[in-house]
Amino acid sequence: YLAHGFKTVLYKPFHKHALLNTLRTLFDTGELLEELVDTGITKNGALYNLSLLKSFVKDEKSLKEIISVFLMQTRKDMSMLKKAMNEGDIETINDIAHRKLTMTRQLEAKKVIVILEQLEVITKEDTSLKKLFDDLETEVAMLINGLQEEIN
Repeated sequence: YLAHGFKTVLYKPFHKHALLNTLRTLFDTGELLEELVDTGITKNGALYNLSLLKSFVKDEKSLKEIISVFLMQTRKDMSMLKKAMNEGDIETINDIAHRKLTMTRQLEAKKVIVILEQLEVITKEDTSLKKLFDDLETEVAMLINGLQEEIN
């Protein structure tokens, strides 16, 4: 790709305008788009930010469907994480944390992200596992409540 002129890297998560502007620059297809300012911040702004999702999803129904799927999967994942915690299954904890990071980053749920990043690489020898899991349960419960309000 570098030999063919690719010079730019977009790190996930990225806004739709960043992708379109990168493509326009690379292929000289027109003027750059101005970033639309939609903070996406709601009354639960400290918990998450929906601006990234809103940059890709324009209608409220689709946004609510995405959030609903995230909530359903998060409840399943937290149950599986609890089971893995009880069984001392570090590999499963690492895998679930890694998988959850993608969507959690898109929601910009900063407190949850920090915990998941640690759980993604935690080892059996790490004595902070129990505290991290407890913190995750607390933060995820608040995130779920906030997002549930968002779709109701």
